[in-house]
Amino acid sequence: MSTPFTVRHRFSDVDELRDVSRRWDVDFRQLERGSFEGRFAQWVTPTLQLARGVFSRQLDQRGAPPRDLRTVAIPMRPEMRLYWRGHHVSGHNLLVFPLDGELECVSAAGFDMLTVSVEPGLLDEAASAPGQGGLGAMLEDRQVLTLPPGVMRALRQGVAGLLDAGVADPAGSPARLHAEVPRALLRALSSAREDRNAHAAARVHIVRRAISLIRDRGPNAPTVSGLCKQLAVTERTLERGFREVVGVTPKSYIQAQRLIGVRRVLRGADPSSIRIADVANEWGFWHMGQFAADYRRHFGELPSETVARRAGVGASTRSSRRFRRSRAVSGS
Repeated sequence: MSTPFTVRHRFSDVDELRDVSRRWDVDFRQLERGSFEGRFAQWVTPTLQLARGVFSRQLDQRGAPPRDLRTVAIPMRPEMRLYWRGHHVSGHNLLVFPLDGELECVSAAGFDMLTVSVEPGLLDEAASAPGQGGLGAMLEDRQVLTLPPGVMRALRQGVAGLLDAGVADPAGSPARLHAEVPRALLRALSSAREDRNAHAAARVHIVRRAISLIRDRGPNAPTVSGLCKQLAVTERTLERGFREVVGVTPKSYIQAQRLIGVRRVLRGADPSSIRIADVANEWGFWHMGQFAADYRRHFGELPSETVARRAGVGASTRSSRRFRRSRAVSGS
């Protein structure tokens, strides 16, 4: 069995997650003002993946889990609250992605989630063991599950311990994790019940459409009044939905997306040729003093400091990629 790819990483910019993670398609954007701190650990083989992310600020999370694998998300803190795939869920819920389903989540500060992505065949093998029951009945059309507190606690501790052991000793972990992780997951699923109160209200679907319009159009994102016109809703309805789902007003959400757009351009630019004012203007910021103040409040640094860090970030990323290649698994 091949040696897994592993990584353990701390970072102060959520965009670094795309540089260090494997097989997840992630686009995480910081909605909450203030300096960001994150931790990420991952253990990957072609048929099994464990990952844990801990993030200090509210995030808008989009993307997709590993293709062709069944992914289950385990909240690591009972007090967590988040909006996930049209559901309002808590740290007591186990979250089951549809096979090849998308990631769509707004998470609050203090997010701590452990995900298990397993080839369906491995789960089928574990489910065929005595006392385990059928996999299809456990997961079919069920996305938000509730576990007894003791079962959820045991699942958190067990899988987190296996992830830590795998990252600490990649060469010695594959056989153990391929055997123990599916069994632990299926033991928990056997006592799960569907949370039928998790489905969101109809206005949440309006917010989902509004978010797609804002994110897809980049610097040309519509205004609040433009969104209301396209969605045929009142500003009051849209604001109520955003406060419920995202925790901020539509205006604040659009402002955050514009600031994130500027930051991503600055992070990828050549420091010797980039003009901050030109980038800010492209994203709709015309008063440079106010823009700099808003940017600093949101990210904890000035735009010029983002540009100044560009060379150091590039070197760190190249080093991280060399590390990843050294851990690469065939087919992962």
